[in-house]
Amino acid sequence: VRYAAHPGDTVARLHLQMSPLARHLKEARNLDELPVMVLSSVHERGFAGTLREWGTLLDELDAFGRQRLRELLAAAEEFDASGVRDADTFASYINAYKVNAGAAAGTVRVMTVHQAKGLGFDLVIVPFASAAKSFGRPRETKFLAGQDWVLSQPNGLVMAGAAGRPLAALDACRSEENFGQLCVLYVALTRASDALYMIIPTKPAKRSVVRPADLLCDRLAMDGAKGAGPGGLPQLFAAGDSEWYKKPRKKDNQGDKTPQSAQVKVALAAEVTRREPSKEHTEGRAFPAQWLFKTDAGDVRDFGSAIHRLFEKIEWIEGVDVERVVAAWRAESPEPAVFLADVERQFRACLANAEVRRKLSKPASAGQAEVWREASFNLVLESEGERYLVSGRFDRLVVERDGAGKPVHATVFDFKSNRVEKEADLSEAADGYASQMADYACAAARLLSLPVGQVTTVLLFTRTSWMKVG
Repeated sequence: VRYAAHPGDTVARLHLQMSPLARHLKEARNLDELPVMVLSSVHERGFAGTLREWGTLLDELDAFGRQRLRELLAAAEEFDASGVRDADTFASYINAYKVNAGAAAGTVRVMTVHQAKGLGFDLVIVPFASAAKSFGRPRETKFLAGQDWVLSQPNGLVMAGAAGRPLAALDACRSEENFGQLCVLYVALTRASDALYMIIPTKPAKRSVVRPADLLCDRLAMDGAKGAGPGGLPQLFAAGDSEWYKKPRKKDNQGDKTPQSAQVKVALAAEVTRREPSKEHTEGRAFPAQWLFKTDAGDVRDFGSAIHRLFEKIEWIEGVDVERVVAAWRAESPEPAVFLADVERQFRACLANAEVRRKLSKPASAGQAEVWREASFNLVLESEGERYLVSGRFDRLVVERDGAGKPVHATVFDFKSNRVEKEADLSEAADGYASQMADYACAAARLLSLPVGQVTTVLLFTRTSWMKVG
């Protein structure tokens, strides 16, 4: 792609000549014609379609190479959804693209607080930086805005002299920034199920700022149990059993009626490759850019994550207090208020649809019913002699059981926040997810020991409340 955008880039040219594609471009004339050919294909078919065609030439890839090619195509499809056809922009996007791989049990994961959002761990260690952002002086905004004005922020002396609406706008920006810091702090301190350890830098004798660590010091020291802590470090606060790790894990509380997602035990062979159906689309079906991932506000991934967190809070619609659900969701969401308002409007509009409410209701015909929400799974399948690991997450899985507790039927829900409105476009977009829904139905059937024919799939486009039932 770089060579196509910059034919004079000798490094890109030599890299191409040393790649497995070189044997398909033996003549120098082919290399000279390649930029026009690639850019024309990108313009007509997008980067994913172009790369898929070139990928068919790489017939000697090993299992790891095939997995990397699938990940590259998934990233290219996401980029194509933006409608951009600039090769340099695409190259920068791919360089920054990250593939999230799940960690096995018993491993240590190092991540940012934002990456940990929505996850849970037995033990969490939160180290606080001594040079963290201050609550008193948060990150300054470049612009201040009022109802009918926008101002490039001047220095402090000018702001203090101006007072009035500019100063009020600055205070509002700082308040929002501080609230966002508190939300991040809340996420960091609520990821642990068994033990939370916080490593807090010593509070300076003279301080002109208030950091998150300082806030914790002030609050925890009032009830703290001072002394020597783990590793001989000074202990500021302690609660609970410090030897929790020596005791056997507690079984699930039988009185807790909230169903827990089942865990899939997977034995991995050496040549098992990994697939994520939610990042793939039906082979050969290119989605128009205006269909995919274009949401009402903010970044598309954040929008999808936010509305998924709302639906996750619903067990059965007939017993839910929507106002309380929305209030709790807002309290724990770090995104800006304007962004959350867009998500909430789409969520409420979806719940106002009678058919959607019926699907979210507890099945009346089943002896027993339970719902799994945001339940991850891993499943080993085999196709054409090649074994691969399918990884995914059920947005919502309703399990119906008979009087003896045996599963008799299951319904897999998948929520899509794509901006798709016309009936024909909705139908075609749903067809593009057919492979993903088939894999999810297969996973549910395997988990519950059901025939695939007893698993129903529901693809719900949240923007229009349109559903495809399979």
